[in-house]
Amino acid sequence: MKITQTIGILLMTAAFGLAACGGDDDDSSGIDRSKKVTALTTDERKTLCEWGVEAQGGAGKMTKCGDITITVKPAADCIAQAMTFPASCALTVAQVEDCSKATGENACTSLTAPACLAFLDCFAGD
Repeated sequence: MKITQTIGILLMTAAFGLAACGGDDDDSSGIDRSKKVTALTTDERKTLCEWGVEAQGGAGKMTKCGDITITVKPAADCIAQAMTFPASCALTVAQVEDCSKATGENACTSLTAPACLAFLDCFAGD
C-alpha cells in the first residue's frame, strides 16, 4: 500500500468519533471501548467518526510533514469510506480513539505511533 493511501486511511479511520456529543467525557467517544469496530452500528460509526475528527483538530486541519501535507478529512468521508473494515479486523473502539488522539497530538508521527499500529494492521494486505 502506498504511504499516501495509508495516511488517508489512517486519518479517515482515526476520524471515527464524536467529541462532545459522544458521551460525558470529551476524551472518548462514549462508545464501549472494548467493542470491535466491525460490530458498530451505523449510529456508533457516525459518532466515532465525528469524535475522531474533533480529536484530530477538526476537519480541514492541515499539518505539513516534510513533503507531505496531512489534512483531517470531514466525518462524512470517514463514514463513507473508512468504516469498511475487513471482517478479519480485530480493531477496537479504544484503539481507534487512541490513534485519533495520537494523530491529533502529532499527525507526522501517527503512522508509527504504537496507538495506530493495530489500525494499520487491518489494512496491511490491501
